[in-house]
Amino acid sequence: MRAWLAAGLLFLAHPLSAETFTDSAGRTVTVPTTVNKVLAAGPPASVVLYTLAPDKLLGWVRRPDDDAKAYLAKPYRELPAQLRLTGREPADPAAIKALGAGLIVDFGTVDGRYAGIAERTQAATGIAYVLIDGALGRTATAYRELGRMMQAGPRAETLAGRSQAMLDEMAARVGGSSRRKVLVVRGPDGDEAYGAGAFTEEIIKPAGGANVAESWGTGIVKQITPAKVREADPDVVIATDPFFLETVGRNPDWKQVPAIAGGRLYAAPRQPFGWLDEPPSVNRLIGLRWLAGLLHPQRFDGDLRETVRAFYSLFYQVDLSPAQLDTLLANGR
Repeated sequence: MRAWLAAGLLFLAHPLSAETFTDSAGRTVTVPTTVNKVLAAGPPASVVLYTLAPDKLLGWVRRPDDDAKAYLAKPYRELPAQLRLTGREPADPAAIKALGAGLIVDFGTVDGRYAGIAERTQAATGIAYVLIDGALGRTATAYRELGRMMQAGPRAETLAGRSQAMLDEMAARVGGSSRRKVLVVRGPDGDEAYGAGAFTEEIIKPAGGANVAESWGTGIVKQITPAKVREADPDVVIATDPFFLETVGRNPDWKQVPAIAGGRLYAAPRQPFGWLDEPPSVNRLIGLRWLAGLLHPQRFDGDLRETVRAFYSLFYQVDLSPAQLDTLLANGR
């Protein structure tokens, strides 16, 4: 009995049920060694968690619409909508605790604001909350870190290896190429663009492009006009909203932009997640390959359709039909 009691006291003094982890914000967090359910703090986290361990994902921060669901694995299309922890208003700690998560993950920008949300939420709920840097070039490291915390090491290593291979391939293919001028417009009217410091730079530059909106302002730049775009004279115009193509068809001013007049206007695919932007997560890997091929087609002799099919199979765990591929790439090539 005494031996049993001594062993029990030793276990209490040195618990085996948790381990410490230093997250991307430099915070030391005690994470359970067994995590069955994970809460995504925001949309980028829900994407990376879905690709890694969908069985552990509690729900979608932005529930996919019917069009997006067709590009997701069936068991996870109807996951419930869940709280967003990184919004403007703080989430209710009681509601967070009621979800039963063993871990909260935020994936994306790491700064004081997000670190503060993590600290406050963890203190109020008692649930381990980690921030993982979502920079595109750091994707392999992020997968390995998440894999260790979520007991998903083998799949994390597979995804990490493929992510790094895609990034390395783009660097090898477009490195040294002359940069082509790119404008990425937002919204159905195309009256917003991504300026300097926007997360789309993580795709535009590695794809061999130069963002013409960098000189217009930082972040999301508003009040973009056809005349302003015509003066900047981009080589390629990319719309993140396919309805912008209809706007161009109705507005003769847009048709005077040389790139648009020359047939170099493309709509970025966005199912089940945007290829260039929202949410800014690992979904942008395939967007990087797509954009690099548009800007420097002479450097890509492979089949884009097969690359897309393989990416969706591995990352999104869905096998695309030829018709789905046609729909996905309809306005993007």
